Amino acid sequence: MELFDFAYCPSWDRKLSLLASIALPEVWGDAVAGRSLAILKSYIFHTFNKVYVEYSAAEEAEKNNILYISADKSVCVFNTGLFDKSYEPIFATFLTNDPGQRQDWKLQSFLTTYQAAVLGYPLPRRADYFSDPSLLIFNTHYTVFPQYDHILSEAENLSRFPSQVRSMPYLQIKGLFDGALKNTIKRIESNYKTAVPQYYRGQIQLLIPICLTNNEVPDLALALSREENAGRYIGRTCLTMKMAYNNARLIVRPDSDWLKP
Repeated sequence: MELFDFAYCPSWDRKLSLLASIALPEVWGDAVAGRSLAILKSYIFHTFNKVYVEYSAAEEAEKNNILYISADKSVCVFNTGLFDKSYEPIFATFLTNDPGQRQDWKLQSFLTTYQAAVLGYPLPRRADYFSDPSLLIFNTHYTVFPQYDHILSEAENLSRFPSQVRSMPYLQIKGLFDGALKNTIKRIESNYKTAVPQYYRGQIQLLIPICLTNNEVPDLALALSREENAGRYIGRTCLTMKMAYNNARLIVRPDSDWLKP
């Protein structure tokens, strides 16, 4: 369920700015591009979608712990997963929409824990992205297998590579990528935070930096899916750095020196 299908969101930009002002400081987008809160908007949209999926699949007794809807359907609350400057959760609140409107709900505001509690609103939990914490850590005993027929042969993936690399012959790009991947594995072995988790299509993947043109500056992030039984990671696609940060931010603010907005 998309947020804008679930609820009418009047004064959306103003309310998004309010959320940014009460949340712990982060860089939420590219102000130069005129989309200063683009990352925050994407985060809220995807977080709500995940909450709604969990809500829909939950047992009746558990539903209000995920997405609270009052018995008289006058109030709805969801946990944004963000924290205010006191490290208390921030909640989005909705009221019943006006009769005859497409959506059943209307966004009221984003509230701190204190504000929501004063109004008597229940405080549901955050979205649950993983049950096995080991998925968040790169297993250095596993082998990484890039799916080169997808990464280097499909136009959409190759377009994410630096222009000077795209112009190289296939085998030269593959050799450059292999070398960059070996260096990345060494970085992960020295600092496990080099591998950053993302949530994609219902599973946890790991994003790792690929430095093709400068050993200190990543050009791409390789997305790895873990195959437990085979003891390996499969890299099926590469993301631009903006895409990687946007995806990784869904779970937690990335604590890695290479992945920045």
